[in-house]
Amino acid sequence: MPPTRRTVLGSAAAVAATSLAGPAKAQSSDPILLGVSGPLTGPNAQYCAQWKDGFDLALDATGHKAGDRPLQYRFEDSQSDPRQAVAIAQKFVADPRIILELGDFSYSAAPTRDRCPAPCRTGGGNSAAAPSGHSIS
Repeated sequence: MPPTRRTVLGSAAAVAATSLAGPAKAQSSDPILLGVSGPLTGPNAQYCAQWKDGFDLALDATGHKAGDRPLQYRFEDSQSDPRQAVAIAQKFVADPRIILELGDFSYSAAPTRDRCPAPCRTGGGNSAAAPSGHSIS
C-alpha cells in the first residue's frame, strides 16, 4: 500500500520529535510530549480525524518510542472555533513538557505560537517567523 498524506504527516511528526529530543534530554526517562490541536468536532472535523489518525499511525509505527524514551502526544479539540484554538495554543505554550506544538487549522493561534519556546507548526499556515525563530509553517 503506498504511503498516504496522513501517514507521511504523522511519520514526519514522529521523526521531528525524535530529532528534537536532543542530547541534553537523552538521559531522561520522561516521555517526549507533543502538543497537537485540531477540530475533532464542528464543520472541519472530517479533516482533523485524518490528522489525528496520522499521529496514531506514526506512534504505532515507532512503537510509541523516540530512541529509548516514550513518545506521546496530547490532542486537544479546538471544536472548529478560533477562540478555542487560541486557548489550546496558550495552554501548550505554557507547558514546558511539550517540546513540539503542532497547531490547529486556524490562523487565530499564530500570534500565540510565535511566543512558543519550542518549535511550533500552525496547520493553517503562519508565514511570519517568530522573533525567537521557533515558529515554522
